[in-house]
Amino acid sequence: MKLVSSGVRGMGTRKSRQAPTLVPGTKNVHAQLLVAATGMPSTSMEGQRIYRMRCCRAACADTAAGARGVPDAECGFEYGANGTDVHLRRCPKCQAGAPGEPLPERPSMLF
Repeated sequence: MKLVSSGVRGMGTRKSRQAPTLVPGTKNVHAQLLVAATGMPSTSMEGQRIYRMRCCRAACADTAAGARGVPDAECGFEYGANGTDVHLRRCPKCQAGAPGEPLPERPSMLF
């Protein structure tokens, strides 16, 4: 965190700085896309939040798209990861990554 002058001598305010790997839309070196922050607390790391991750690796044979031989299809598996893991996570389904954090249900988009 960076201290920023508040204009009052001796008093500063903290300006939080977000890591570049925690910006939605970024991919890590293992082709894992950070979809969004869920706002839910991590179940494995105190003080961390859960982020929704999606595997963008080419579809493996055990996915429906991979089994059909769809070219350039992605694995697409979604899982949760805490903020300290995002930059190095691997897909739990096709890259033998650690099991993900629980994800909250997505609201239905009926209307």
